[in-house]
Amino acid sequence: MAHELEITAKGEARMFYAGETPWHRLGTKVEKEVTAAAAIRLAGLDWIVEKRPLYIAGKNTVDGIPVIGNQVPDRFAVVRMEDEKVLGVVGSAYTPIQNAEAFGFLDALVGEGLTMFHTAGSLFGGRRVFITCKLPDSVQVGPDQVDKYLALATAHDGSMMMHVKWTPIRVVCCNTMSAAFEIGADGKVRATDTVSILHRGNYKDYLAEAREMLKLTDLYYARVSETFNKLRQTKLRDCDWTRFAHRLAPDGQKKDGSPVDRSKIRDHLTYLYRHGIGNDHPDVVGTRWAAYNAVTEFVDHGKEFSDGNSGEAADYRMNSIIWGSGSLMKKRALDMLAVS
Repeated sequence: MAHELEITAKGEARMFYAGETPWHRLGTKVEKEVTAAAAIRLAGLDWIVEKRPLYIAGKNTVDGIPVIGNQVPDRFAVVRMEDEKVLGVVGSAYTPIQNAEAFGFLDALVGEGLTMFHTAGSLFGGRRVFITCKLPDSVQVGPDQVDKYLALATAHDGSMMMHVKWTPIRVVCCNTMSAAFEIGADGKVRATDTVSILHRGNYKDYLAEAREMLKLTDLYYARVSETFNKLRQTKLRDCDWTRFAHRLAPDGQKKDGSPVDRSKIRDHLTYLYRHGIGNDHPDVVGTRWAAYNAVTEFVDHGKEFSDGNSGEAADYRMNSIIWGSGSLMKKRALDMLAVS
């Protein structure tokens, strides 16, 4: 799956981001988080949609153009007014939630002007939109910092409700949005810790429910902090590391019976365990946190994805990190290292 960001006729991506450049290297960059008013403009999301009646083409034509026939009952087109693009077909109960209203909803959750917007963008030609806000307080694990994001995803084509949740994932594309909200191949959100809002009635009625969700934030990140700090506080003997590396990347056999030697992977992991980013810090050296850091650095930055096309290689890397072998490796590593 590619990034799926909407690209304008001028070749510009409808997205903005603060700080570090995303893997796809697209969008408008700003140095620091911005307010909702600035974010919606920088991301190119300052447009509105309109629900219009849907008609079928008639059998007769005038100068080769079909005459409008009967109206389709209970079906409406969602049209982006700036370019008359049809984004989807919905039922009569569907009420559009405008992009500005989605930004305003996040602002209202924590107090207008306090939420600082970190990324936002348009996907699938405007059919879906994502927004993330980066909160000022983060989880500290020794010398390392785990950021907190409040993410929102919504659709203008009737394919999904508006969803809001906390996540440590920085949403910058379709892949990362799918990971943050656990969106499956069928397009459905599976994350259970999500406030989901129907495109019906007054979406502001859900503010109270969403604020109740926010009360769980400290507990959620306290658990993350507790787990990661236990990893940091637990030393690994050399024999423990060797055993862990062999369990994580064992030798094996191919379907034809030929041997699979993964010693190079284990050697690379061992190097990162001892010399990886941040693993030379006195509070991290020789700990389970250093082991987990080694695995995440290997998966996210160390593995080679060479297919002759740098763009496809970046997509393949991202898919591996989120869905494929890379994701599974990180999950297995955390399961093996987690301290009860």
